[in-house]
Amino acid sequence: MATTELKLVFGKAPSNSQIMHISEVPSGKGCNCICPQCGSALLAKKGKIRQHHFSHDGRKDCGIENESVLHLFAKNIFFRKKVIKTPKLAINYKGHTKNISEKIVNFDSVALEVNFGKFRIDAIGRKDTNPLMVEFFYTHAVEDEKRQYLTSKNVSTLEIDISNAPLGSNINTITSYILHAAPRAWIHNSKIPEFIRKIDDEFEKKNLEESIKNANDIKLKIHIGFTKENTETLTRRVYGKFYGFNYFQRVCIEKGYSKLFNKNIHSDYFFKVGYEHWQSSLIYNMIILNGFGCKIHKEKVYRFLSQYICRDFLVHISDTALDIIREEYSRFQPPIIILNKYLEFLEENGTITQEDDYITLT
Repeated sequence: MATTELKLVFGKAPSNSQIMHISEVPSGKGCNCICPQCGSALLAKKGKIRQHHFSHDGRKDCGIENESVLHLFAKNIFFRKKVIKTPKLAINYKGHTKNISEKIVNFDSVALEVNFGKFRIDAIGRKDTNPLMVEFFYTHAVEDEKRQYLTSKNVSTLEIDISNAPLGSNINTITSYILHAAPRAWIHNSKIPEFIRKIDDEFEKKNLEESIKNANDIKLKIHIGFTKENTETLTRRVYGKFYGFNYFQRVCIEKGYSKLFNKNIHSDYFFKVGYEHWQSSLIYNMIILNGFGCKIHKEKVYRFLSQYICRDFLVHISDTALDIIREEYSRFQPPIIILNKYLEFLEENGTITQEDDYITLT
């Protein structure tokens, strides 16, 4: 039954301002209650036929409705009983899940209408030193700004929807509904950041272990070294029998690009060919075959260049792994860095321009 369909079922005890349900007080003036809105005396009408309710004693009803008092009553019940049921929660992060079970929490103390920053909290229950903030709502849930603030302060906060409280029932039923059965959800749970930190620490540890292994594997490969393939054989295998390093070199020289494929970038540890070979091959395929004004994505250039790189070095090398490698091989650079340095060299020579990961031939 909606609260607006019920006659007034709440009064206020003038001695302590406690909100009382009609089922808690004796009939007639002996209820000793006043109207929570206008403050006039109330009568408790508890006959055998009509629904039990309060009415104003000797004056016209001031228009107060149960809805306007229900919020106060819910806070008052929590304050009196000092117990609440919390809902379950599933925290999902980076493929990991932590399940928090629902439980009944008995508090050492409960405070009402507490200022917290620039906001006012309906109630705060404390068990030992752990606070739980509780917000009750009938029509308006907690606004986003308040939610964000409570989350930023990492304070566990519960929101309880009391809009369907069975106010026509007795006090025990209503109390049980508000404290245990009404829909409730976590605005924030302080265990969420703790769980996230734990998972991040585990990922960081795992990434560090993988970085150390990757770095040691690469250092071993650098130490052993690679036997350079015959440049003619490699190029003919990639492009066909009529092409080879000598062909690319000759065409590049004829076109006036001889200075562009003699950039000695320290990279012998992962290239299967000498720097003159991969640079002349890159110039031939990127510039001579495409012509001026052609726009090429840098990723396409890197894929082309990767055929000359030992595949063991094409994996992603983390910054942590790089630091470990450079302790022994200070000049080490990943292939993508070598390519970027070479492209910078071409840009400085006016051969290309770079913008938004695209290369334009000039």
